[in-house]
Formats: sequence, structure tokens, C-alpha cells
Amino acid sequence: MALASSRRSGDLLPYLLRHLSTASLFPVSPHAFDPDIRRMAKSHRFSEIEDLLESRKINLPADASARELQLASSIVSYASSGMLHHALRTLDDLPRLGSTRTLLSLNALLFACNHSKTLFRRVPDLFSDLSRRHSLSPDKVSYGILIKSHCLARNASRALSILKEMDGKGIEITAVSYTTIIDSLYKENKPEEAERLWNEMRDNGVSPDPAAYNVRIMHRAKNGNPAEVLALMEEMKSAALEPDTFTYNYLMTCYCRHGYLDDAKRVYNELQEKGCQAECIYS
Repeated sequence: MALASSRRSGDLLPYLLRHLSTASLFPVSPHAFDPDIRRMAKSHRFSEIEDLLESRKINLPADASARELQLASSIVSYASSGMLHHALRTLDDLPRLGSTRTLLSLNALLFACNHSKTLFRRVPDLFSDLSRRHSLSPDKVSYGILIKSHCLARNASRALSILKEMDGKGIEITAVSYTTIIDSLYKENKPEEAERLWNEMRDNGVSPDPAAYNVRIMHRAKNGNPAEVLALMEEMKSAALEPDTFTYNYLMTCYCRHGYLDDAKRVYNELQEKGCQAECIYS
């Protein structure tokens, strides 16, 4: 399997869908892609990648949906290796190969492009062209990937306009999409706009998840003081959400930045006792 060589094709669907439905804010795990293909891509051994992935098109499952799943993994591997032409050719060839062609394949391609250093800027055009060419109506996952591409290009204002487009089409705007833009606004040094969008998200009935809170906490850890970080953590707990390892790492970093090394060590030791991986970075 191109997404995880040790996984059977039947195990890949929930794995792929989980990444496609949640990938926005944090980098995807390096284990999401076949390590052999990643090594070949780094060495620019593209002909070997093609030979390997094309060989996987020979013995495909009999079921059309299962075929799409296996071929979608090849699409991801091609796109994540920077081989966009091959990824597009595979998407085009799905019916010829006896496969269905659904949003799973389109989203897989767009998702992989976002995780390519050279292709994420192509996502907006691909989103428009491919959905029209293949008569596929983008869903909330597709739009989430589109939003991420604009944020990667440091164009949060364009991403904001996508929210309006989604609202006009009646497409659900998820916490992931809101969080992606909030994170980008902070990175573009627009904290007031980030807070405005945070309030808009809550006003629209979308409940922040731990990742959303961690974006705000990360910003306060970098630009504020430990008291502000702790206040956000209390707000998080009052929303019945438990701070995670990321949260405590940001708190420790903030303690270190302000010279409160004993407090940082205390948090570090508490995390170690709980078996969590802690990283206290002084900066």
C-alpha cells in the first residue's frame, strides 16, 4: 500500500479518510506515506517510483470501491513525490481501470499536493478544474484542503472568502477549517482578526476542539506571559476539554521564555510521570 506498506487494502479506507478529514493544522505524520517511496523521491528516483506504483495497478481488487481506495493511495504517493502528471493520469484512468471515481480520489490528490513543497500552490486551480471536469461536488473536506492551501501560501484573506462561499452553498464549516485560518492569521501577525474569527466560530455554533485552543495558546505562549496561557487553559477546561501534550509544551516554553525555569521543570516532570512526551524549549 502506498500510504502504509504494512497495511492491508481493507484497513486503508478508515486510515485515509481519517487523515483527509482532519488534516489541516498540523503536519501529517511521516508514516502516512510509504517510506520506500519517500526515500526514492528524496533521491529523485522517479522512474523507480513509477515502476513500483504502475505495478500495483495490475492486481487490483474486484470491487470497484476497493479499487478506488487502492488507486487513491497511488495518487497520494505520486502527488506527494511531486509527480503531479502521474497523479492526474491515474485519476483520469480510474474508470478504465474498473474503479469508481469519487471525492475520495479528488480529496486524496488535493491533500497530497498540500503536503508537497512544490505543489500546494496548485491546489486552488486543481480544486476548480478537476471537480468540474469529473462532475464531482466538493464537500467540507475538499474545502478544508482548499483553505489549507491558501493558508500555506500565507493568504488568509483568500481563505476567509472561502468560508463565505461555503456558507452560501450550505456546506458545513468545521472547527478544522476555522482553526486553520485562525492559525494562519496569527502567523500573519493579525491577532485581532484571529480573535474575531474565533468569536465568529463560536457564534455560529461550532465548538472549538483542543487543536483550536492550542492555536490560541501557542500564540499567547509566544507573545504573552504564563498567566495568559494558564487563563486559556482554564477556559479550555471549563469547556470540558483536557489540555494535551502540545498544550503543556507551549506552557513550558512560555515559562522558559520568562525565566520561570522551576515552573517549567515542574510541568515537565509531571508530564514525564504521566508517560507523556514533553519538550521544553527555551527561546
